[in-house]
Amino acid sequence: MSDKQDTHVRVWRVSLDSPSGIMLRPNTLTLIGSRNNFIHLDDSSVSISADTLNITTDPMNIKKGILFAEQMGFLQMLPSSITMPIANVAPNIPGKGMVKGIGASLPVLAAMGI
Repeated sequence: MSDKQDTHVRVWRVSLDSPSGIMLRPNTLTLIGSRNNFIHLDDSSVSISADTLNITTDPMNIKKGILFAEQMGFLQMLPSSITMPIANVAPNIPGKGMVKGIGASLPVLAAMGI
């Protein structure tokens, strides 16, 4: 893209003095709720700035630090003690899907002589 195209910015607001709006650039989208609350999307990242963040999803879909996922809701209701510990998180192996994909492509690589 040329430098001239990078300067194009579109902003949509309900009124001129409204703090919220949508800002659109060639490679960037920003949803603005207020000065401190916004979602910014570009080619390489997603940024969320919020006073409070609410996520509605199943607990198993929330990953903490890539390595741990929440257990099912029922297991969290069971009491945990020293004599009978019940884990609240399950290990989540980041490369699990990648290893499965490599295993599926091995016959193709072998046929190519690689």
